Amino acid sequence: FYTEASSKTVADFFIEKIKTITGHTFPMDTDTNKKNSIQLIKDTASNLKKEEYKLSISKDGIKIVASTDQGLFYGMQTFVQLLPIYSENKSQMQFPIKIQALDIEDTPRFGWRGMHLDVSRHFFSIDFIKKQLDVLALFKINKFHWHLTDDQGWRIEIKKYPKLTEVGSI
Repeated sequence: FYTEASSKTVADFFIEKIKTITGHTFPMDTDTNKKNSIQLIKDTASNLKKEEYKLSISKDGIKIVASTDQGLFYGMQTFVQLLPIYSENKSQMQFPIKIQALDIEDTPRFGWRGMHLDVSRHFFSIDFIKKQLDVLALFKINKFHWHLTDDQGWRIEIKKYPKLTEVGSI
């Protein structure tokens, strides 16, 4: 379950991710006392930094506490990394999954953790770009600089953004 409506996107994303990894789907619930659940708790009153999170796994369930949705996202990434993935074959995932009880408190050392991808002269497929973004999220990279054009200027007209061609072409 999640404590704020803005965290629903994070919860939905990880339900799909866990379904892809395990082949099983899990329901979203609003019962805060339910045992063996994953709880995403957004605590804006805490002194946790923007991307910091606390992950606690006990016999009663999993709690991820953060002050922002970014922190919840990174906490879920860490949880997914703890899952015992044996192979690409989903049938090898054994249920119930057992993970040692633990407490993790994590905050990034650097606020800007980025990657630059230059596609101005080298073209990549949409699937390649999506895979790159997934890998960046896995390593908790928070900035993606996508170099779309070089000194020749922007040439593709997008009616919603007319200044791209008005200014970018000169």
